[in-house]
Amino acid sequence: MKQLLTFILLFAGTQLFAAGTYTDWWQQANKLYDQKEYDSARSLYEKIAAMNPSEASVYFNLGNTYYRLNDVGHAVLNYEKALRLDPDNKEIEDNLALTQSRINNRIAASGDIFFVKWWKNITAATTAGAWAVLSVITFLLIIGIAILKKLNIINLNILPQVTGIAWGIFVVFMVLGFISAQNKNGHYKGVVMENDSPFYANPQQAKAQAYIPEGTTVTLGEQNGAWTEVTLPDGRTGWMQLLVLSKV
Repeated sequence: MKQLLTFILLFAGTQLFAAGTYTDWWQQANKLYDQKEYDSARSLYEKIAAMNPSEASVYFNLGNTYYRLNDVGHAVLNYEKALRLDPDNKEIEDNLALTQSRINNRIAASGDIFFVKWWKNITAATTAGAWAVLSVITFLLIIGIAILKKLNIINLNILPQVTGIAWGIFVVFMVLGFISAQNKNGHYKGVVMENDSPFYANPQQAKAQAYIPEGTTVTLGEQNGAWTEVTLPDGRTGWMQLLVLSKV
């Protein structure tokens, strides 16, 4: 019992120390940023991000700091990370767009077809919670119907069809929730971190098809050793070396 109490006190003390350190670093980093000491602010923000990698505001501030340091690649990377955690934040979107406008020889994005936009909207990371709630409600409805049938409270001829439709809706909600959760937690985007990074039709090709500017956001696909398949903003698909990319 004494050992358990000691462990609890030690754990609580560690958590309080970590919380205090986080708050101190955050306040100090913001102060350094306001004083235009961007290198020092960046160092502290990076430590905070390592301590709390699920906080969008940390990556947003990091993006702002790298922007001030004229490091377009790292600025885009951190804005993309912030946007993955907080996809409806207009300020993050605006700062990302401003930073991308500074990319030399920027690759213009092609517009998505309407049904692709629709799919992206319903499977966005922010919808995962809604699909989970709808799945639970549908499942409870199915259980409720089964209980009422068992107790002979309801006995309709269409009950099997209703139950089948409910199960179908439940499965759809579960699938959409799973995909949305994957989009929230998965690393399906990458940012080119070196200027004029070679872009190949396949890993065996000797000559590059194109050279991609630093700060370009790509969609990641199949990985093959030190290579990964990528889709550029204009829709072209090819291969790049992993060492020139950072995952969002």
